[in-house]
Amino acid sequence: MLRLRRHWQLPAASGATALLLGPGVWALPRIAGVTWATIGAVIARMGYGRLAVLTAVWAADLVAYSSVLTAALPGLSRDPLSVDEWFTRQRQKRPLELLDDIFAGLSAAADGAPGP
Repeated sequence: MLRLRRHWQLPAASGATALLLGPGVWALPRIAGVTWATIGAVIARMGYGRLAVLTAVWAADLVAYSSVLTAALPGLSRDPLSVDEWFTRQRQKRPLELLDDIFAGLSAAADGAPGP
């Protein structure tokens, strides 16, 4: 796995975010058939109060959906686990253990039962 020095982590994460969001920023006005100026005008007419309410509803939805996914998927938890720790745990497993986990999850999904 790629290990970045601490001083490169923020620029790398920012660059990855820009690469992921860039196409969406380019495509959104084209899909909606409007310009960014029109989108900005609509947001400006909303006012700060409505924008704050919209943001609060969005954040509450993220928390609620996170709880739903945590309850629905047994292996998913809210424990803070860094990406490095997750990859370290996966590397410590033998290849056959990983395949067993994958096939158990696939067969459980096919049966409609919760996974391992």
